[in-house]
Amino acid sequence: MPDLTSRTFLVLKSGVETAESRIPNHLNTTFKWYPNHQAFSDFDTHIGGESVFDCLKYYPSFAYDSHDLQGYAIRKKSYDEQWGIYDAYISVDGKPSSAFSDKYKHIPALAQAWKTNSDMDWYLFIDDTTIFLPSTLASVVDGKNADDILYLGRRTFKDKHIYADERGGIVLSNGAMKLLFGSSKDLIPSAMSDAAKIASYCTTGSQVIVELLKRSLKSNFNFNSNSKSNSKSNSNSIPDITANLEKFDFGAFQGSHITNTKAHFNSWCRPLGSFHRAYFEEFRTIDRWYDNLVAKHDVNYKPTYYDFFVDFIMPHASQKVSDWQAFDRVVENESSSLRSSYRAGEIQAATPESCSATCASNEDCYQWSFSTTRGCNLVLNGVVPITANNKYKKFFYFEDTSAGFMMTKLGNRRADMKCDKIDSQGLTNNMKNGWLLPSNNISSTEVEVNRFVMNNESD
Repeated sequence: MPDLTSRTFLVLKSGVETAESRIPNHLNTTFKWYPNHQAFSDFDTHIGGESVFDCLKYYPSFAYDSHDLQGYAIRKKSYDEQWGIYDAYISVDGKPSSAFSDKYKHIPALAQAWKTNSDMDWYLFIDDTTIFLPSTLASVVDGKNADDILYLGRRTFKDKHIYADERGGIVLSNGAMKLLFGSSKDLIPSAMSDAAKIASYCTTGSQVIVELLKRSLKSNFNFNSNSKSNSKSNSNSIPDITANLEKFDFGAFQGSHITNTKAHFNSWCRPLGSFHRAYFEEFRTIDRWYDNLVAKHDVNYKPTYYDFFVDFIMPHASQKVSDWQAFDRVVENESSSLRSSYRAGEIQAATPESCSATCASNEDCYQWSFSTTRGCNLVLNGVVPITANNKYKKFFYFEDTSAGFMMTKLGNRRADMKCDKIDSQGLTNNMKNGWLLPSNNISSTEVEVNRFVMNNESD
């Protein structure tokens, strides 16, 4: 796949109370992979040499006719003495919800990115807990024309709307950005006002983008290159912006955590390349992993699917995870005694450091986690990774959990596998009969359990 990062503008969205802790996670990885980028939050600041811009200040004054936006703008600047955080997660009706702050950030952030550089082919929008490999971008836009109106992401159905939400990353073409904002020197002011009004009845900011695109499409037929007529009476000529989502379901490339059981169901040749809800330890792992790749190749090297596959998937992909029927009972009942057979049980370790040392001393251990309530847990070769064990925990660690991977062991298990197509080429028999792929050695019941785990991702 070609490297498209030089023709891509990255937009990173962060929260008011998370910017200072999460944006640094991207300094050595995301911002190096995508040299054209800007970070946005709820205030202007500088973090690690990167400028962070306040999204709301890009709304024109008349956009504040929106009652929701007025309330959010006032509250986001207030400071809660009791909790010590910005009170930006309070909705108009008083119910706490991050959606009531995030949904206002998308359009102004994209507008500022467009104003900064309107010559890019692609505009990638992610949040501060998302890891998005450059090779994922190449696969998303492969064979597509940046001049077309394209909105690509993880297909989601909510509130009777089909759209792609930002959790795995959203890619907009130059054509879509031009439709939204017009000239970069003089942004369409109505887009900002409309965005504020649309946000009042939308659930997420990505839904706001789709609704604004649909509204713009209805009044701008000239952007539809496939239409034989620009007549506004010809409703059949209006393209459906969500039709692209049917052709490219981003779900295959988006996951909650590194090396979980949902890594990639359809192919070993193109493993997962986009992650949401990545936390500090996982960013540290990616950071060290990337440093190792740079040391092996060169300072401009960008990680590929192949790199990720052999370092994160192969260590346990070649091992058979048995008894999927039992695993089904585990995820449905978190107190099940069967959990110990997949988690390797609790280890006598009193600190994260001693837990990590215990894993390092076990030649089969490639992942560990430690929490004050659950103690030390090790993940061994052939064992289901920790984050995939319990759907009720939404596939993420508890707040007080420390975790990590044994990078040396992962590197020692690198495999000689060269495959860059979404098909079965390059698969060995060992891999076919391994972790997730259906084979003659896996019963239909077990495959259904596998599919159950894949399709019940918590939001």
